Amino acid sequence: MVASMPADERPSATLNYEEQTSTQVLYQGDNLLSLGFFSYSYSGGAHGMHTTTGASYDLRTGRRLRYNDIFLPAAQAQLPALLAQAVRPLVDLKPGEPLDKALFVKQMPVTRNVFLTAGGVEFIYQPYEIASYAQGEVRVFLPLAQVRPLLRDGLPLPSNAVARR
Repeated sequence: MVASMPADERPSATLNYEEQTSTQVLYQGDNLLSLGFFSYSYSGGAHGMHTTTGASYDLRTGRRLRYNDIFLPAAQAQLPALLAQAVRPLVDLKPGEPLDKALFVKQMPVTRNVFLTAGGVEFIYQPYEIASYAQGEVRVFLPLAQVRPLLRDGLPLPSNAVARR
């Protein structure tokens, strides 16, 4: 539209908007499928915003497994310490250093944005949720051996899994 206007009537600046979405297979096994739903939006300002939402499906039933379907209620009290330990190497923190030296938080919150693999559970934190935009998404993986006592029975996971993403 702007290109068809006479040169002396064209605005000196135009707004550029962008929307993108995609779906990625994050993990696929015999009875488990985990997908990542990626979204990017730019509507002006310094930068656009992107998010990934994880979703796991029990292929035996076709049912989506949400946080409460995956974790026992007692997990909520135990996960912050496990997540804090696992996030440290990702943000170059030594044991004992305060999390807020590299993150926006003093204690790791438990996001419900999770997905399963045969080797464990990955927690996805969006930009600005616990870290700066420049740090991007922070993904924290907890091996199955570490979280198995916190998981509900009957999940489509192998009984003797090796930790792998």
